[in-house]
Amino acid sequence: MASKVAAEGRQAFLSNWKNIPTAERALHIIGEAATKLSDETTARYPDVPWRQIRRLRTLITHEYHKVDHEALWETLEKSVPTLVRTIREGPQASPPSG
Repeated sequence: MASKVAAEGRQAFLSNWKNIPTAERALHIIGEAATKLSDETTARYPDVPWRQIRRLRTLITHEYHKVDHEALWETLEKSVPTLVRTIREGPQASPPSG
């Protein structure tokens, strides 16, 4: 979904009213899935901003009137592809110590 939206461009995304709730739903699902992950799993992906992902889900769910559509676009264009690439590459061999 993110790659399709990004291919259409920022202006197309912002000008089509259907894109906003679709994007919000996709990000909500990603955030909800992130809340279900164990600490062990998230530790194996230390470069993923799990806390921000969870916070975005909370914002979309409970403070939807505060969602910035430009920021939503930026998230879809940049952050989601990075997240997908990181997950596809697989976890680190072992959680970082510390």
